[in-house]
Amino acid sequence: MSKSSSDNDHPIAQNLTRRTVLSRSAAVAAALPIVGLAGCVPPNNGQFGNQFGQNQFNNQFGDPSQIQNGQVGLFVNLTNQLRFDPQHATINRGQTVVWRNISQVVHTVTFDPRLARDRRHVILPRGVQPFTTGDVVPGQSVNFQFTVPGEYRYFCIPHERQNMVGSIRVVV
Repeated sequence: MSKSSSDNDHPIAQNLTRRTVLSRSAAVAAALPIVGLAGCVPPNNGQFGNQFGQNQFNNQFGDPSQIQNGQVGLFVNLTNQLRFDPQHATINRGQTVVWRNISQVVHTVTFDPRLARDRRHVILPRGVQPFTTGDVVPGQSVNFQFTVPGEYRYFCIPHERQNMVGSIRVVV
């Protein structure tokens, strides 16, 4: 098959050699796994924050920078291993727990059995209303002051199936 003069006149055809085509193909092939993983890190305004809204978050949870000295009873890290660390803890009534998302994915801190796949993942003391943070994006912290003694069990909505469940015991 012979080339027509129009094939050789095209600027792209003039610069394409077998080596160029192979090197560009290799670069595209190398980038495919990275593009495929892009969906594994939900965006900052992911489905969970939109589903539960920010009103409940703002009413229940506060800005950790506003906590008085001595009120923080516990820091809990939300990890890349899809765990609350520590997973179980005890604090005194009136103390605040600060959850810090040190991972690269969005998490939630959810104390609402209606949102759980397994209702056993949520326990609240009598009289405490269910609540959730909505999205806690990487680098963000949220806090909650526990004023009612008892056992609290909570979970992360997007990672509940991976058993991302924690508990806090509040004592008098």
